[in-house]
Amino acid sequence: MADVLEISQNDVQEENAKIAKVGNFINDKKIKLKDKVSNIEIAKEMSELVDVAQKVQKTLKNSIVNEAENIKSLGLEYKDIDFVQAKEMEN
Repeated sequence: MADVLEISQNDVQEENAKIAKVGNFINDKKIKLKDKVSNIEIAKEMSELVDVAQKVQKTLKNSIVNEAENIKSLGLEYKDIDFVQAKEMEN
């Protein structure tokens, strides 16, 4: 007759607890990984926004300098923008 393996209810509960503990560990790691991915995506988007803002700022500075040069070339004065300040903003 074949040997019968006896498993107690307590053994089953212990194994289920171990499995649950591993499952919880994996879920915690998944959550942390999702948070990291989310943070990386946010950082990437912010970096892209900073790049766009810097390009806009540079374009505006160039426009101010160009306008100041146009006004100066016409022999006019533009009191709201100091030509020297506009030129410094270019840098």
